[in-house]
Parts: sequence; structure tokens; C-alpha cells
Amino acid sequence: MKKIIALFFLLFIGSAFLFAEDAPIKSGGWRWDEGVNLNGKVFYDVAESYREQDGWVNIKGYGKLHFWLYDTYTYWNGDAKVFVDQCLPAWIESMGYVIDFDYIKRFKPNERLASSIKTLMSQKGCDIAVTFLVGDRPDYPHVHINYYDRENTSYWTEIIPLCSTELFVYAIQDIAARTACVGQYSSTQSGGNVHEDPHDYYTAQTMAYRLKQESGNMTRTSTFYGICFDYAQFAFDYINKYLSFFKSQGLYEEQFWIVGNHDNSSEITLQYPGDENNYNAVQNGVYVIIPNNSVRNVKSHDGATDHAWLWIERLDGVWFWIDPTWTDNVGYPVYGYIKNGKEIQCRPFEEFCVKYPNSLKKLPLPPPCGKKKMASKTANSKNRKETIDDAK
Repeated sequence: MKKIIALFFLLFIGSAFLFAEDAPIKSGGWRWDEGVNLNGKVFYDVAESYREQDGWVNIKGYGKLHFWLYDTYTYWNGDAKVFVDQCLPAWIESMGYVIDFDYIKRFKPNERLASSIKTLMSQKGCDIAVTFLVGDRPDYPHVHINYYDRENTSYWTEIIPLCSTELFVYAIQDIAARTACVGQYSSTQSGGNVHEDPHDYYTAQTMAYRLKQESGNMTRTSTFYGICFDYAQFAFDYINKYLSFFKSQGLYEEQFWIVGNHDNSSEITLQYPGDENNYNAVQNGVYVIIPNNSVRNVKSHDGATDHAWLWIERLDGVWFWIDPTWTDNVGYPVYGYIKNGKEIQCRPFEEFCVKYPNSLKKLPLPPPCGKKKMASKTANSKNRKETIDDAK
């Protein structure tokens, strides 16, 4: 195969797999109304011109995998441009995913390609084999495309990760619930007394299995007793600790912030944790740094005041918010996105909910993920006093 413009990806994980059963070209209805002459034959159906077909292989450690196969030599003289540039991206987008071009990898040649895949390609007379895999969480969705180069008699693979609305939304709800599990609200610290503490819906035992995987001991989970800024700082630090993971789930660069307000629900300030040696404000006992140009005129969810929570930007430029404190106090993830100058609450996944009142079903779903936003001027900066200018 000679001409390849776009790239596609593989990321194997050791879990059960779901398969995209619809044929990439056929399911998209790709046709030429006037017909196209390729090597002496007129085609109207793009799938037919690439001899689209499928097959299955068993691979040790991964089980039975479904592949879509294509022949670019018989009629296209090795040109895969129409297939790779148009049909495959449309197929991926039709399933609710976008391609993350920042993490492309290439293996050329791929000397470790499974012999069963090579055999399938040979039997079908094809030089491209495509499979789409998504974990059962789902984590790390990916398209795996193998190519056979006749001129060099070698196989090679191109890799690119995919992001979806579900992955990002799943990840941020997980942060809200996880933070709620290890936190307990303190009315004493907010000026009341212990008898006024709201019900603590999420405890370490609520998500014992998930916490056990991280702590190594189900009964020994570090917890904190505090108020909204404590919850916000815990969530912020958690994202920072596992930054590469959250980027793989759709976080844009390093655009995540603690946000807070005072008595004006339409004036939200972006900030980040400091310490006793480096801070310019103390919010309810928590050291924070408030950079210049940090105020945003956005109406807080439910008109909340004297409060703190988090903002997180998705790779398509849409800002989301999560409120770990309210999550703990109401029994379900309180999160949403920002649109037209206000925070809009979204429907949570039931698996994260201790309570699931019928009113949640009336909440909107989060917006689908669009095309990836271009890199900002401060994309490689770790200085939040610089990146604040790109937090728009």
C-alpha cells in the first residue's frame, strides 16, 4: 500500500472487548453517483472497490478479534487515500469518538504482528486489516490498522488513540465520587457545629472495590474532614497525580482549576493550591494562589455562593465542572458543563449514585465531543500564571 494520509491506532488492554460490527465503508453509504473507473472497471460502491470484507482471528491474551479487511492494490494501485482520509474517520465519528492526533505512534515495520492476522490478510487477498476495540469500562478505545507493503514485503502498523464523550464524562464523575468517598463535610470548620453536618452519603466503603485497588487494603483508606476547599483541593491533586491518564480520557492540556466565589454567584475565580510558603490567599484554611486575570463572569450552578469546586476543560474546548462537596451531600455526582455564561448540570451515570431520584432523569446529557481544539500558546508550560490566559 503506497499512499496513506491519516493515521490510526492501537492500544491493547487486558479486559473484555466490544466490537464495532458495522462495516466502515458500507455502513457509511459511501458511493459515487456518476461512477468511477478504476483499472478498467466502473464502480459506484466504494466498499466494492476496496473489496471490503471481514474475518476473525484468535490472538493469545486477547481472544477472538473481529477485523475488517481491504484490498488497495487490485483497483486502486495501492492508494488508500479515500478509505483512510474519509471513510474511516467518518466511521469512528459515527460511533461517538474523535481521533486524538497528539498521541500517534507508528511501528514500521511491525515485526511482532501476530501470524494469525497475517494469515487472515493473505487468505482474503487484502493489504489492510482494521479492528476497533473498546474496553468494558470503557477505557482506552482504539482502532488498530495493519498494513502490508508489497514493495518491501513487510507489515507495519499505525496507532492513534480515540476519545469519547463517555470516557471524559466517566472520568470526571469518578473524581467527584472518589473525592466524596474519602471526605466528610465539617460544619464546624464552616462556622457551625458537628450536629449540623450533612449526611455523608459517600464513605470509603461506598466504593470499596475501587479504593482497594489503589490503597491495597480495603479497610485502610486515608480520609479527610473538611469543607468545600478541602474537597476541591483533593480532587485537584488527584487529577495532577494522574495527569497522563486524564489526558488520555480527554483532558485538554493542563486546564483544570479550583474555582470559587464569595457572595456573587456570577463571579467565579480560578485558582490552584499553594502552601504556607507560597500563596496569596487563604480560603477557609486552604492555601491557594489566585493569578491575575482569574475572574470569570459565569453563573454558578444553583446560584451557589461562598463555595469551591472544579473546572476541567475537555479536548474540544468545552469546559466542565464537578462539585465533589455537593456530591457527598446529595448522594450522586453533581457535575455539568458551561454554556452561555452559566453552569448547566448534567445527568449522572447511575453506577456512581448512592441515590438516584427521578428528577435526575430530566437533566440533560453532556454535549457530544467535537473536534480537538488546537494547541494553545502555553501548551507546554507548567506555569499556571501563564496558562491562566488560555483558560477561556
